[in-house]
Amino acid sequence: MFLNLGIKSLVNSFKFIAASLLLYQPVTENMPTIKHILKATLINVVHLLVKVNTMNKCLQSRLSALLLIGLLLLTQLNSCTKEESNDLICNTENPIEELKWLNNMVRDFSEYEYIRLADYKGQVVFYNVNCDPLVNYVSITYNCKGEALGFTGNLSMDFSNDQLLWKPDNSVCDFNMD
Repeated sequence: MFLNLGIKSLVNSFKFIAASLLLYQPVTENMPTIKHILKATLINVVHLLVKVNTMNKCLQSRLSALLLIGLLLLTQLNSCTKEESNDLICNTENPIEELKWLNNMVRDFSEYEYIRLADYKGQVVFYNVNCDPLVNYVSITYNCKGEALGFTGNLSMDFSNDQLLWKPDNSVCDFNMD
């Protein structure tokens, strides 16, 4: 009984992974990533292989095939980086020009303001910076849709790949300090 439930669970996990890869739906912050599900599924396959060690060879070979397929998928998922995805940011080549909300934001920026780009919990985020020493400002972090995620000061500890995205031509900010 346990073995049948385990195999059904594995098959359902692989179906979910395959459907997710085929549909290529973006993963939300609260949903586990495909890689995490695949890793958990592979661990279950290994556990089942250990349990069926004394069982029939046909079942062992099927589980071994599932393990091999899963390892290949995991290798493929881990090898894909942002640079290999045609350098698209939020599915655009030039987010400042192509994301209307971001274009509207920078249109009103002064020579003291600029936009930075970062990864935050698996998603691309944008935030504004003001280098004017006479201004006390609050920076807001936005996702690709232009939805405010919160104050940059509260979120920035979880940022990675933080980089300058845009600055005005007449910028007076010192970017050597970034």
